[in-house]
Amino acid sequence: MILSETRRLHQLWLNGDSTGVQANLSEKNFSGKNLSCINLSKANLENIVFICTNLSGADLSGADLSGADLSGANLLGANLKDANLQNANLENANFTAANLTNANLSFANLTNTYLSSANLLNTNFSNANLDYTIFKLTCNFGFARTDKRIRQQLIAHAFSFFTNSELDEDEKVLLDAARKYVADWHQEDKFGKI
Repeated sequence: MILSETRRLHQLWLNGDSTGVQANLSEKNFSGKNLSCINLSKANLENIVFICTNLSGADLSGADLSGADLSGANLLGANLKDANLQNANLENANFTAANLTNANLSFANLTNTYLSSANLLNTNFSNANLDYTIFKLTCNFGFARTDKRIRQQLIAHAFSFFTNSELDEDEKVLLDAARKYVADWHQEDKFGKI
């Protein structure tokens, strides 16, 4: 009941109606709820709890989700463009085909998070925990913002991919030369696991 009224007033606010009010659901708990296709764009959702919540198709663009707990949440196809997810817990969340363009995921926990087919253009992963994160490396991942530790992990994994492949002699020489530069980069105790 409270959520439906908040959503109604928020939609009026988004439409520029003077009777509308920006949604402020900070620190509320919606664990296990079905909120698919909800529009909470530009809402204040700081420290909100969405554990195992269905947010597929939701519009959370521009929302402040800093410190939020979205562990186990389903965000399939959700729009999180320009969202602030700094310090958020996203462990085991599903972001398949989600739009994370310009999203801030710095210092977020993305352990076991599924990012396959997500739009990661200019996404900020600085100081994020990407241990065991699953994502498809596409051309636009190169435009994501990462810190040195994450870049080193990704490079080390790219090299490990080729170790079991059948390479011709030229490729082996190139790979061996590159290995000397990344040999110490990927140590689980120092850099974590991807």
